[in-house]
Amino acid sequence: MGLAAGTYTVTVTDANGCTATCSYMVTQPAAALTATCSGTNVACFGASTGSASVVAAMVQGVIPMYGVIRIQIQAQA
Repeated sequence: MGLAAGTYTVTVTDANGCTATCSYMVTQPAAALTATCSGTNVACFGASTGSASVVAAMVQGVIPMYGVIRIQIQAQA
């Protein structure tokens, strides 16, 4: 049915006006992708000795453990 996460309640009524109600909570998994960033500052003014790195991981059981993770590092002024 393509439901989003949330609580859904259904009430069923028969021809005699009797009803039955039930609720169900559709949950969602935690984030499928995590990223941990780290880096090293430049040693002296004007040098290019700094570094930046990222470790990306897919959460097992949420999405398949194959595929491509694209990592883009860009300078910010």
